[in-house]
Amino acid sequence: MAFDYLFSSGKIGNCYTKNRIVMSPMGENMGNVDGSLSEQAFAYYLERAKGGAGIIIPGVLSVDYPTGKTDGCQHRLDDPKFVVGWYRLANAIHHEGALLIPQIHHAGAQTNHITAEGRTPVCVSDTDEIEHAFIRYYRSYGPQHELTTEEIKELVQKFIQSAIYAQSAQCDGVEIHAAHGYLVSQFLSPDTNKRTDEYGGLLENRMRFLVEVIRGIRKACGPNFIIGARIPGKEWTKNGLTPEECLEIARTCEKEGCQFLDISGGTTVLSSTLMETQGYEQGDRVPLAEAIKKVVNIPVFTVGNLREPEFCNKVIKDEKADYICLGRSLLADPYWPKKAESGRTDEIRQCISCFDGCFANIWSFKPCGCAVNPNAGFERDFSENDRTESPKKVVIIGGGPAGMQAAVTAARLGHTPILIEKDDKLGGQLNIACVPPRKYPIKYETENLKKALKRYNVDVRLGLEATPEIIQDFGADAVIAATGSLPAVPPIKGVENTVQSWDILSGKAALPKDQNVIMIGGGVVACETAHMIAKEGKCKVTILEMLPTIANGLEATHLGDLMAEFAELKVEAITNAKVLEIHPGEVTYSVGDEIKTIPCDTSVLATGQRSEGNQLIEALRAKGTRVITAGDVIRPRKIMDAVREGNFAAYQL
Repeated sequence: MAFDYLFSSGKIGNCYTKNRIVMSPMGENMGNVDGSLSEQAFAYYLERAKGGAGIIIPGVLSVDYPTGKTDGCQHRLDDPKFVVGWYRLANAIHHEGALLIPQIHHAGAQTNHITAEGRTPVCVSDTDEIEHAFIRYYRSYGPQHELTTEEIKELVQKFIQSAIYAQSAQCDGVEIHAAHGYLVSQFLSPDTNKRTDEYGGLLENRMRFLVEVIRGIRKACGPNFIIGARIPGKEWTKNGLTPEECLEIARTCEKEGCQFLDISGGTTVLSSTLMETQGYEQGDRVPLAEAIKKVVNIPVFTVGNLREPEFCNKVIKDEKADYICLGRSLLADPYWPKKAESGRTDEIRQCISCFDGCFANIWSFKPCGCAVNPNAGFERDFSENDRTESPKKVVIIGGGPAGMQAAVTAARLGHTPILIEKDDKLGGQLNIACVPPRKYPIKYETENLKKALKRYNVDVRLGLEATPEIIQDFGADAVIAATGSLPAVPPIKGVENTVQSWDILSGKAALPKDQNVIMIGGGVVACETAHMIAKEGKCKVTILEMLPTIANGLEATHLGDLMAEFAELKVEAITNAKVLEIHPGEVTYSVGDEIKTIPCDTSVLATGQRSEGNQLIEALRAKGTRVITAGDVIRPRKIMDAVREGNFAAYQL
């Protein structure tokens, strides 16, 4: 068997697992508005069980509605009326040979009165001594109520009651969320716990809430119900838990009755300590699990940026952890486990760590999705097993992400796609998006789609520019136009004296070295190009942006990383700046009524994009050809939009 260690059976408590792969708990914001399990979420979790995960851990089930909510459509397990939905899911998951262990959760201070539906959020300590930036951010929404001792006891009972409901639903156990700065973590960390009663002070007291929850669940649910805890291996905050305190929390959890530990880390003070952005190496949190595994005798889970079966298998083999938690990797490809087990690793669609579907969607009140898996969140509507009843011949114009995905989906559905691309290679903007520092994971999507095209034997014609006559000669039943976008050139005097950012990223223009560079435009492409010029070209870079802020649309975690690097590299951004004139050695701009001129060796243009191919589309439609559009040809946006629309376009055939 390929990857023998990863696919060996395991044991947690009195339950056996078919392999060492866990669907990591992640908030999905897919609950019904009342917090009950939605059909969308049912299909989402079941698909990962069908894909071969041995344990499914649905994330952040609220034990205290609405005060304990962190997401608008968060699932609940604080009332018996929710048992029926989880009972249905438990039986479906068990049918696939997997365990179901929901994660029970309370947001504590990491919520606000809007999410809490008008209620005042509760906190462990309400004092200005707290330096935790994210909690200070939430406090800016309004006051928070510091829990009394009696209220703490009530919350302990709510966690216990949620576990009882999970057991009633025939779930195999629960995982207590005691990390990431939420309520239980707020008790544990000296950064957020300034109490002077029995729940504050020494670590023994700060652990009291968690200990009482573990003891209570064990007493209520008996010895055969699994109890696990997600705990931090490290907090990465100035006044947070020390490494030795994290080890002691692990020892205490085992002593009190936990049967597995899920080792995460970080807090929302710096989001990239919770979820690794594109600059992190694979498995960078494994050492946290390894350290805790040395001091306990129960199974230890490791999590975070785990992509490749070879790497994961070695982690188990080297006894650094007992189980591998896959979060975004299973979001990107639910069948990662089955593909790995059968030796089809080339078919695994790798996560690109963009966070646009998983993290940004939830922050913007939408359900979880994925930039590389267009079916993520839509498992009830789309399946890898879907097939068309009326096969068609379709020409797809454009070999970027939208066109490639359209061709792959069309072929899988049973159509006959012909993909034409005017360039001599596939990938479109993916080929330049992966060039700036930290962005290399984007190239995984180019490879994902190229391999899929080959696997489905799609007819790909490179170096062929589409015309109405060429398209007509193919005799297709329909056309999918995924012609993408090109850089926009604004009507600025002297704009011909600039270098296009795309040309620098593609290598058509030389990377400036040791120069004074002006970046005209401050969008995502502009900022990522500026980052590259400053870091790799060692240039002094100044960004001129018309809007009040730069990098609009960049996911918040990546934005934080970029701004930190800009500070280190001394990249300057001048906002509300309108460029008036560009000369070979200087750029003139205005901020309000003030006009300024700034010297430069090179000026680089990155002022957005414009859709390409509309004239061709109109000409085809004038001839009566059915044309479906996808991606930037509709309007320039992100990889996730292009991939999703390419998929949808194929379903419209």
